[in-house]
Amino acid sequence: MSPNRKKKMIIITLVLLLIPGVIIIAVLKTKGKSRKILFLLPVIIILIPICLILITPYMQRGKIFPAIGKMSFPFFEPKDLWNPLASTTLDKNKKEYNFTFSHKYVGNHDIEIRFSNKNVDVWKINKKELELTAIFQDGKKQLLSKKTTYVSRFKGLRGNGFIYIRYSLPDDLPINQRLNVKITVNGDIEKFINKYGDSRIIIKKGSDL
Repeated sequence: MSPNRKKKMIIITLVLLLIPGVIIIAVLKTKGKSRKILFLLPVIIILIPICLILITPYMQRGKIFPAIGKMSFPFFEPKDLWNPLASTTLDKNKKEYNFTFSHKYVGNHDIEIRFSNKNVDVWKINKKELELTAIFQDGKKQLLSKKTTYVSRFKGLRGNGFIYIRYSLPDDLPINQRLNVKITVNGDIEKFINKYGDSRIIIKKGSDL
């Protein structure tokens, strides 16, 4: 985060905290139970969303209440949410690919093959031409091994291709921890590239819907 953005976040946080503080002082100075209750209701209504806004980044990063963090993305979407965690070109002479990275956000993550040619019609391609296997390790310790059991198609603003493996954080893997992953591609890769053009293997945050 840039220094300017940090300053803005600090100012916004202070302002958000100042508002309920002023209201609470006003409540304490009022006389009578009915008046205090009348003032406390809007305080509670204001405090809840303010607290949620302040702790949402921590929930999304799995530090607290990760289940709520998963549900918060449609409402508070980080700018880098959809950035690839790892990416490389699919090579016709290579079956194994190794990556090292850490997961930043909770929720579903996808291992996909995305076509460079956006005009490729994924709905007309046999999904079973390739199969992927992914092994995640922390040093020499294996944490997760997954292979393709179901392939789903996608097409949209970010491109088109196939999702071969899906896993979830922090259910399947630890978050904010640097891991090694080996991806093995099985099938006729050369034939696949010749038919559909250049493609990329991409590991990224997936949809939680």
